[in-house]
Amino acid sequence: MVKDIWNRLSGPVKIGLFFGGLAIVMAVAGLIKGSATAPLTARSLIMAIIISGGTWGLVSWAIATAAVDVERDVAEAEKANEATSGEGKGGPAKHGEGQSESG
Repeated sequence: MVKDIWNRLSGPVKIGLFFGGLAIVMAVAGLIKGSATAPLTARSLIMAIIISGGTWGLVSWAIATAAVDVERDVAEAEKANEATSGEGKGGPAKHGEGQSESG
């Protein structure tokens, strides 16, 4: 069941969960090791887990999602370029998709 759920997740979600989990492990290890600024209490542990795991998970998911979107756009642009250059005219596209002519 867990394997089915894991296989259904997208790549960016898996990356976000991995880095969020890694951040949680590092935060808990840092609190257990001891720090003069944060005593080991249930409140500090919960806050460290939420802040570190949430931040790292969200940021890594966003970066991975942007990378996937860029790769998809590049593949679509290359496919469109191959379709138009099949007649033997022109070379690589000079303007990317979504860019305006004036600018």
